[in-house]
Amino acid sequence: MKKAYMISYTMGCMVALVFTLLVAKETNTQAMVAILPFIALFILLFAFGNSYRSFKILEISIIVYSILTFIYVVFLSFNSVVLDAFSFTNIIYFVLNLWFAIKSPKVKQNSVFGIRNPMTLDHIEVWEKTHKFFSISEVLILPLNFMFIFLLSGWTRFWGGTVLVLVPLCSSSVYSGVIGRKYEKQVDEERKKQEEKESGLYPWKK
Repeated sequence: MKKAYMISYTMGCMVALVFTLLVAKETNTQAMVAILPFIALFILLFAFGNSYRSFKILEISIIVYSILTFIYVVFLSFNSVVLDAFSFTNIIYFVLNLWFAIKSPKVKQNSVFGIRNPMTLDHIEVWEKTHKFFSISEVLILPLNFMFIFLLSGWTRFWGGTVLVLVPLCSSSVYSGVIGRKYEKQVDEERKKQEEKESGLYPWKK
């Protein structure tokens, strides 16, 4: 599961950095080359991520490199930084998304908080898998969500941040429906077996 989080984070960093460079119009070779090590680290996660020692080295490398690269990219795009009222909106979005990413996998099945639909409420396995997926989705959008605090402006910034909040929610709802079909099928099969068993014990019920 930790590997899935790192893959999601690495992908999110790559998207956020490319987006930042495009907005800042800093698409020169030197700037774009800064993204290449992320691609290498992303590939290495698949190749060596199953080894605990290799994974720890990759994990530290990705976190350190992402921080250094973001500092470099922000420096390059400093002239494109604009702060307005919607910057604070995106700060709120970022804090909420970070909280969801941390809290979601730990939330027990309930009728108040979380991805609540017939599939997640009827099957605890679907609830748990959906909220882990939701958490990983949040990690994916967090780097871009952070950059929205500084980049773009006005309603473009507002709607961009709003979309980033809605995407994990919508994708997780769809995911719960997809994996929930398997459990619905199992329940139907068990019900049919129970009915067949009862019909054999009590023929007059036919």
